[in-house]
Amino acid sequence: MTVVQTVLLVLLVPITLLNFLFLTSGRKKNREGRMRYRMIMSELHGRAVDLLGKSDAMQLYPYMSDTEESCILCVDRKRDLIAVVTMDSLLKMKISEPRECEIVADIENDKILKSVACVVTYPPTGGSMTVHIGSRPHRLKGYLGRFLMKNARDFKSEIEDK
Repeated sequence: MTVVQTVLLVLLVPITLLNFLFLTSGRKKNREGRMRYRMIMSELHGRAVDLLGKSDAMQLYPYMSDTEESCILCVDRKRDLIAVVTMDSLLKMKISEPRECEIVADIENDKILKSVACVVTYPPTGGSMTVHIGSRPHRLKGYLGRFLMKNARDFKSEIEDK
């Protein structure tokens, strides 16, 4: 073996071992994240069914923030009902009545998204609820910043268009 081959072997073996280590730890984190997501959403789904009752016509739209705060948007056209369910609160609304949703984003220097939330108001009863979509700082043009803003826009359109 030449000197060049020996140097390459000494450099590439640790790099290969590190890649293997990162690959296995990344898979473990993904698995843990999926399990945590399923656990939180199953608890929230159970709470929604307890509060609203079981219905075959109910459509569920889950939303989870970057700090694992979550909510489920429940739409039941058969009962003329739309509801936002979190672990702490519930806001019931009729589909046939007007409702509003406003996106509140704290953006610093047009680059950093500090937080984003949706404020849902239901004028007939005066009820309102704030759903936090993102609470940690992210680059606005980065993957997570764009994803959180898209989630907020999707949530707003689901509330207002149903």
